[in-house]
Amino acid sequence: MKAFGRGDGGPTPWRHLAGDSSARAEGGFSLVELLIVIAILPLVVGGITVALISVFSIQSSVSNRLTYSGEAQVVSASFVADVHSATMVTTESPSSPQCVPGTTQGTQLLGLQSNGGETVISYEEVANGSTNDLVRYVCQNGNFTTPVTSSTLSYDVQSDQAATVTTAATSSCTNAVAASGWISAACVTGVTLKTTEAASSAASSSASSYQFSLAAVPKVSVNPGQLSTGTTTPNSSCGFAAPGSGTYASSLCFIDFRTDWNNQLSAPGMQCAGGAAGISAAIADTPYTMSFCMSVVSQSSDGAPLVGTTTAVDGGIAVSGFDDITAVPLPTYYDPPVSEAFLGNGGFYTGVPGNPALYTVDEGSIATVTISNIQVLDAQGNPATDWQLVTGDAESTDPGESLTWSTGATGPVLNLIPNVPASGLQPSDVGNACGSTLGPSYNTKYLTGIGTTTVACVAPSNQQGEKSGTVMLEALSPSSLTVTLVGSGRQAMFLGLLLS
Repeated sequence: MKAFGRGDGGPTPWRHLAGDSSARAEGGFSLVELLIVIAILPLVVGGITVALISVFSIQSSVSNRLTYSGEAQVVSASFVADVHSATMVTTESPSSPQCVPGTTQGTQLLGLQSNGGETVISYEEVANGSTNDLVRYVCQNGNFTTPVTSSTLSYDVQSDQAATVTTAATSSCTNAVAASGWISAACVTGVTLKTTEAASSAASSSASSYQFSLAAVPKVSVNPGQLSTGTTTPNSSCGFAAPGSGTYASSLCFIDFRTDWNNQLSAPGMQCAGGAAGISAAIADTPYTMSFCMSVVSQSSDGAPLVGTTTAVDGGIAVSGFDDITAVPLPTYYDPPVSEAFLGNGGFYTGVPGNPALYTVDEGSIATVTISNIQVLDAQGNPATDWQLVTGDAESTDPGESLTWSTGATGPVLNLIPNVPASGLQPSDVGNACGSTLGPSYNTKYLTGIGTTTVACVAPSNQQGEKSGTVMLEALSPSSLTVTLVGSGRQAMFLGLLLS
């Protein structure tokens, strides 16, 4: 048999290829290529080195700037929310009340009140060794020496920080600064806080300081160019009591009935049925107007109707009204120690402007005041939300007297607004009115219906002592209210609006 292989007897192909090592080529860098690499490599390495040195040299500065930027965001998160919810603002230090921890006090840059003055927030510059910190203190429930929270918002700030407040250029806002330095947020058009981080905290003494400025506006504030009277021309107003004179002094306005009720002058543009008077009250320094129709049915102590202009002599002074009701200032009556009205007296919601009390003219009369078509509208005539109607006793409820308030069978319920500091910071409900005693409770035998649509305050036969409180009620956005005043002497009521 013939062997498998080449026909000429030479080696097989795979043996030939495997053993032919001389056929493979040798590879590598040429001398020229090596010289080029040696020349270029130091340039590349040098460039990378310079870049790394530059990055490392600014690392500290970048770190500081990031820290500063982070602190600015922390301050902004608190500042904007605090200003939005404020009802009173101040930049004075010291101011009263001011939220401070015990006897330790820095320099207050900005003070903010909310929740009817029960919550106070103070932004203070507090010394920390040789530097200063920006600290935020929060006090609640009227306790202004024990903050519920305190937080350092920014470290190592310079000692020349400042907050500024701009106000609307209206006459009422120009005079809005109280003796304590607090300004109603309704007048505030801007709050600015400027902060400078000290240069000493930077990486080197040549580094510049870090500055940032924050601005916000209270939600209750409006552009003064947008102040409006709504869809009717007001014939009245709704004014606020002196700052600090009541729990809701900065957010509860009292309707001024002036002489328009006595003269039966309806606001232009208002149409009220049954001869009721149309009253439109512009809420001070806001774009809102409260309007309603008001009528009264009265009878004397012997049952005779009291209709039209009525006049009686009170303490030698002739008092005139319409349908037994006249509008008078607060307090309605003052003859201490036991015969005085409480509202507007003794520092309780004092300084209310105008004539906010509806007072009976005849002694011993019974008057039923009906208030209907209650509306609160903004500048464009849109209905407001989350407002509360407030009403209550503007005189005193003595033996043989009573008041009854009702929002109707389908109306919102009436609840108490606590109003008297009984002891320390403990509020009571009505003081000693309606047979109650000082403290956080009331006598349900004489004050009934709290939490329902009809509330009555009836004085016990042995009611006596110096007046120490009054009934104040609130209802969420009712469309009507009926108040019946029964007097052995004279009785009075008020009407107000509690802003959200």
